[in-house]
Amino acid sequence: MPNIHPVLVHFTIALFSASVIFDILGHITKRESLKSAGWWNLCFATVAAIPTVITGLVAKDSLPHTDEAHSLMETHETLGLILLGTIIVLFVWRSFNRGSLPIRLTYLFLLLGVAGLGIMITGGYYGGEMVYRCGVGVAPMMEQMMKGHQHSGEGHSDAEMEMMQKYVCPMHPEVVSDKPGDCPKCGMALVKVSGHPDSGRSMMKEEQEDSAMPAEEAHEHQHDHDH
Repeated sequence: MPNIHPVLVHFTIALFSASVIFDILGHITKRESLKSAGWWNLCFATVAAIPTVITGLVAKDSLPHTDEAHSLMETHETLGLILLGTIIVLFVWRSFNRGSLPIRLTYLFLLLGVAGLGIMITGGYYGGEMVYRCGVGVAPMMEQMMKGHQHSGEGHSDAEMEMMQKYVCPMHPEVVSDKPGDCPKCGMALVKVSGHPDSGRSMMKEEQEDSAMPAEEAHEHQHDHDH
């Protein structure tokens, strides 16, 4: 099943943001049309938020990831659940007022919406860190992580075990380093790869093949890798 969480999350972000903005503008200008727009956007945001969180939880359990990415996932998940609860509270609260802004505690309602926006933005930051810093969901990185999940590391040589402590680029797996840094090709932060002895074996084999090739063949081999 494809991971549709990145698709659904954009609907939740757009609809909930629009709801809070329309409510604030409607309260300031006293225009009922803006308040009504805020209500309908809140309704659709509630509908979108539920499957967004569900698909996010499914993706968390199905996508391979590093320990660093797991920590980010936990924070992202917590913020997502808090945001879902906030949206549902606002929806139920407003439903009791038949879609209108509450006459009493109006500022508390609006403040809760603004707080929800803050939670959503923070959660989005951690979601971005998972992808752009740790490579979660990036196909080349996922292939290497899947290899790591299939091996325990027992019975491998010292050279292979050493490869388990390498840093690679999520977008360019051929970029490997012994220490943290940035990819010289795209500038993304290199991600620590642990538990990947087979990927290490593959890289070492390629290096040996390259060293045994004539200069012209090695150049063509490197050109093929770049493409």
